[in-house]
Amino acid sequence: MTTTNKAYNRLVIVGNGFDLALGLNTTYSEFILHYLKAEAKKYIQDPNTTNKLFTFENSSHYRVRPDYFNSKKTIKDLHSDLVSFLKMDIKNYFFEKILTEYSNSRWVDIEQAYYDELKRAFLDTPEGYHSMVKATNECMDILAKGLQLFIIEQQNNRPPDYIERFYTLAEQICESLPENRRKNIKDHAGNNPPESILYLNFNYTNTVKKFVELFRGENEILEVRIIPIHGSVDSPTNPIIFGYGDDTGDEYKTFENQNNPDLLRMIKSFKYPKTSNYHNLLGYLEKDRFEVSILGHSCGLSDRTLLKSVFEHKNCVAIQSYYYKDWEEFFFKTIEISRHFSDKPLMRERLLSFDETAKIPQVIPTWHTLH
Repeated sequence: MTTTNKAYNRLVIVGNGFDLALGLNTTYSEFILHYLKAEAKKYIQDPNTTNKLFTFENSSHYRVRPDYFNSKKTIKDLHSDLVSFLKMDIKNYFFEKILTEYSNSRWVDIEQAYYDELKRAFLDTPEGYHSMVKATNECMDILAKGLQLFIIEQQNNRPPDYIERFYTLAEQICESLPENRRKNIKDHAGNNPPESILYLNFNYTNTVKKFVELFRGENEILEVRIIPIHGSVDSPTNPIIFGYGDDTGDEYKTFENQNNPDLLRMIKSFKYPKTSNYHNLLGYLEKDRFEVSILGHSCGLSDRTLLKSVFEHKNCVAIQSYYYKDWEEFFFKTIEISRHFSDKPLMRERLLSFDETAKIPQVIPTWHTLH
């Protein structure tokens, strides 16, 4: 590959794996545990409390303390106890499905399960799917509200010095790629650092802001921006986006042809216009050549429309996927990335090879030692 003095930018895609690496327990399973425990506590303290996803009924045989369920560490055990002690009765089919079949899944799997449920409802009952779609959307709305409160609590409870262990990674992001990586980039820019960095934050937290501040003071010349593309719990004007983001499949085209907006209500493309974030991203992509660094994002189909726009963009010159564990994890991530390319030779050209130095450090949190 040849060397050029052309300027280039860097787009850093940040996903939930980044928050997990920093010690925030923001997994789907932890959220569901937190949500069910909170709802059970509210019911015990006030039996008139209602929930549209499920009901409780306190048997006269048991007197349950409000904190009784706090010790439960798995969704299966908690669900079993809620049924035994509070006669939990799930009223929403989709919630029952993700509670019992997706207890150890990722957020991207839940969003995929949502879309699969829409397809199942539509195909199985083409004349009477409307009520099932409404119920599924209602479940997603309720979970999104609970997720907002959960994320805020996680942010408030993290240790004050958690971000400092990531100084080396923050330093790497601001520098040029090592020679062993950049030599595989067509017309790479030699040892020149990027002109600017854009953090495309898919998380709802403010950890990226803290991460940028960690090294920002020593690079005041470098232009650094953050786009919270899926919203933020800290911003009422940029609410969190929770739904599905692939509008390229045949099923989606079928949904479009139906006179039912509920089929499309949770599609991310219709939520992006709430802010200028998506257009700001497109403007950045058009500005100059750019490298992509991926920190903790699953690159699943739930964000396919957006990721495809980035990876196949004419100005994208390279994609570096950072890993946290080993080659096997990196290998499966490349499979996920490949699904966003229609042009497979282009994918092989842009995707940089495994590099042991491209590793995300891991904070060992207290919650990890408890499981």
